[in-house]
Amino acid sequence: MSAPPKKLSPFACDRVAREQSAPAGVSKETGEIKNGEQPRPMRSWLCLFERLCRRVLRNNLQRMVTGEIVIEHDGTSERFGSLETNELMGHVHVQSPNFFRRTVTGGALGSAESYLESEWESDDLTQLFCVLLRNEQALQKFRSSFFTLSGVVSRIEHFRNRNSRNGSRRNIHDHYDLGNAFFSLFLDPTMMYSSALF
Repeated sequence: MSAPPKKLSPFACDRVAREQSAPAGVSKETGEIKNGEQPRPMRSWLCLFERLCRRVLRNNLQRMVTGEIVIEHDGTSERFGSLETNELMGHVHVQSPNFFRRTVTGGALGSAESYLESEWESDDLTQLFCVLLRNEQALQKFRSSFFTLSGVVSRIEHFRNRNSRNGSRRNIHDHYDLGNAFFSLFLDPTMMYSSALF
C-alpha cells in the first residue's frame, strides 16, 4: 500500500496564481504530489517580490487624506483613506498579483498596462482616478519610490541586454530577425513598405 500524498506549501502568492502555476506532478486543486512524482522547484523570489510590491503600494495608499480606495484581492478587502460625507470612493478588484508588481515598478503606465491585461478592474474608473488626483500631494512619495525602484529594475534589464557577443546576437535576433508573419499583420499582400514624402 502506498503512502498518502504529501501536502505542499502554496506555490505562488495567491490561490489563482497557485492554480495557474503548480509544477508538473502536482495537483492544481489540492497541492498534493501525484503518484510520487517530484515537483520542479518554483521561483519563489517572484512571489516575494510581488509581496514586497504589495507592501510598498499599501504603505503609500495609507497616506491618503481625502476619499477612500477599496482594494479587493483573493477574498480579502483593504480600505485606504477615510470616507466622509460626499467624498469619493474608488474600488479596485485585483484579478492577478501581477497588478502590484506592474503598478509599483511601472507607475501609472504600469497600472494602465495591468488594466489592459485584465489584471484588475474597477466599477467606476472615473471615480477611482478622482480619488487618486485629490490625493496627488499625499502620494507624491510613492512617485519618488517608484522612480527609485523602476530605475533599479531598468538598470538590471539594461545589464541583461548589454551588447556582449551573446547579448548582441540575442538583441539582433529580437529586433531584426522578424518573419513575414509579423509584417503581414500591417503590410498589404505585396508586402511593400511605403512612406510619405515631406
